[in-house]
Amino acid sequence: MSKRFLIASIVAAGASFAAAAQAETLLFTYTEGSSGYDLSFEQSTSATPASYYTGIYTALPVTEISSNAGSFDTVDWYNSAVHGGFVIDSIGLNVISPQVYSGTEGGPAFAPGVWVGQDQSDGLPGTLTVSLASGVPEPASWALMILGIGLFGVGLRARRPALATT
Repeated sequence: MSKRFLIASIVAAGASFAAAAQAETLLFTYTEGSSGYDLSFEQSTSATPASYYTGIYTALPVTEISSNAGSFDTVDWYNSAVHGGFVIDSIGLNVISPQVYSGTEGGPAFAPGVWVGQDQSDGLPGTLTVSLASGVPEPASWALMILGIGLFGVGLRARRPALATT
C-alpha cells in the first residue's frame, strides 16, 4: 500500500468523523418579536429523554445559550396528538405549534426546520428555528486537523529531492 493512499485514507476518515460529530448538535432559537421571549439552546439530534410519556411528550436535556426569561435545562416536546410544540416550565413558556420531532417519545429525532407557533401565556406568535450548530470545533476535530497538516508536511518533506554533494 502506498504512502499517499494511507495518508489520503487517514485524512478522509478524520474528515468524516469530524463531520459526524458536528452534525449531532442542533441549535434551537425561539423568538416572539421585541416584547416576548427570545431564547436559544442546543440539543442533541438524538438525545436520551430525561422522562417521557408515550403518545404525549418527551422531556429532553438542553444546554442553554441565552434567554431573556431565566435559566432552564430541560425542554418538554409535545406530540401533535396533544397540541405539539414545547413547554419550558421553569420560565413559564408554553408554545403550541406543529410537532417538532419525529420518531417516538422514547426515541425522538430532531432535524433542522422552522415552525410557527403561539405562546399560550401571553398570546404572542413566535418562531422556532432549528439549525445545525456551528462554532468552535470539538477537540477531536482540532486533533484531526493538526494530524492532517502534519501528514501533509511529512509528505512534502519526503518528496523533496536530496541536494547533490560533490
